[in-house]
Amino acid sequence: MRILKFLSLLLLASTASAQGLIANGQVYLPNGQPAREEIRIEVAHETGRRGPYSLYTDLMGRFELRDLAALATYRLTVQGEDDRWATTTITFIPSGNNPRVFLSLQPVRKPGGPNSDTVSVNTLQQRVPSDASKEFEAATKFIRKNDYASAQPHLERAVALYPQYVDAHNELGVALMRGNKLTDAEAHFRVALDVDSTSVRPMMNLGLCLSRQERFGDALPVLEKVVQLAAGEPTGHLLLGVAQLQTSKVDEAEVSLKKAYELGGKKMAQAQYYLATLYVHRNDAAQAATALETYLRDNPNDPSAPQIRANIEKLKAAAAKP
Repeated sequence: MRILKFLSLLLLASTASAQGLIANGQVYLPNGQPAREEIRIEVAHETGRRGPYSLYTDLMGRFELRDLAALATYRLTVQGEDDRWATTTITFIPSGNNPRVFLSLQPVRKPGGPNSDTVSVNTLQQRVPSDASKEFEAATKFIRKNDYASAQPHLERAVALYPQYVDAHNELGVALMRGNKLTDAEAHFRVALDVDSTSVRPMMNLGLCLSRQERFGDALPVLEKVVQLAAGEPTGHLLLGVAQLQTSKVDEAEVSLKKAYELGGKKMAQAQYYLATLYVHRNDAAQAATALETYLRDNPNDPSAPQIRANIEKLKAAAAKP
């Protein structure tokens, strides 16, 4: 089975209109994954051509900016939400026929420690030299603007100056993974874990990186440890469920995917999509149809919705046969 739908970054096409450029965008969570929920974005034209306004992404974190002026400067802001992400602002200058914008939400800075959703005591106690810390801070300024190409040299210098810099290795791995340099990304996640074997964030990113390489057997023990250390994090259960499904551990996958949905609700709608795949594998058409119906209820704007609805009808017809 090949069900890597959520493991690849969504690059959305955009077109120009008579009124101005149209750009499609994607919001990414601090862990590097595409958002799977509605997120409010505040848009401001820095030259005042148009007054500030707000828009919402769809349930897949995607959004559209319309009537854009070429080479004008726009400021996009997402307000922080508790400890999930910090207030994030990027600058966007549309150009060309197909402008795209990617908005990566920044992690919350926790006093006394690096940026991370879940960090270990070892990571919190790292004494980072000032020169390495300055390079990391310079990198984060570029990351906030979604300029990973400019951030990468600073991250590389940070880890060269302080090879045990867990957070810098993790962020460098995310930048490389976003550029599809998966082997290099994996190496940095592993270095971070060599320094701190209980740091959840690089551990989860390593599991995602291995999954994107379709090395699900290698990803399994990594993701199993993630859910042990961060049992309340739904993304870990989702990634584990997919890896289990891909390695024919169907019963275990069902438990993990249901747990992901229990913890994350409609934000983990993808869990229902994979549960449907699991039930088809078991020849349980009725449960597969129910799972797909739940997925569409939570994620009605999926571009594949017409095909999914057609599949639901086929599954219901199959389930009705004696």
